[in-house]
Amino acid sequence: MKNLLILVALILGVVALWYYSIVLSPGMTQPVLINELLNSINNWFSIMALVAALFALSLVVLNFQANQKQFDAMMKQNSLNMEIIALSSLIQEADATLHRYDRWEAAGIKGDYVNAKSSVREKMNAQRELLDRKYEEISGQI
Repeated sequence: MKNLLILVALILGVVALWYYSIVLSPGMTQPVLINELLNSINNWFSIMALVAALFALSLVVLNFQANQKQFDAMMKQNSLNMEIIALSSLIQEADATLHRYDRWEAAGIKGDYVNAKSSVREKMNAQRELLDRKYEEISGQI
């Protein structure tokens, strides 16, 4: 719609200038009038080419702006996806560590696994909360 308004405004401006140059010119003789008419037609085509070039340029600029917005949104989405993948990997690693600590405890291997397990659980819970916030952020964008 915006493109159509730009084109119509350019064409109306050109028609007004062309009308002024032909119709509102002071009285002229017949040969001068034909020469002026041909010059006006030549000018008309030149101006229409200029209008077409300006319209094409405005379309290119609008298209570039739309592509830039789409690219920015895609980059933000990719960044969120990468953060989710990283957080998921950290949570899986913490879960595997907790499982390993449980096996060591069951096997009777000496060590302070209670403190280690609580530390890993705290970090894993913090990562899960952050992961939940990222999922909410993504669902809010869709």
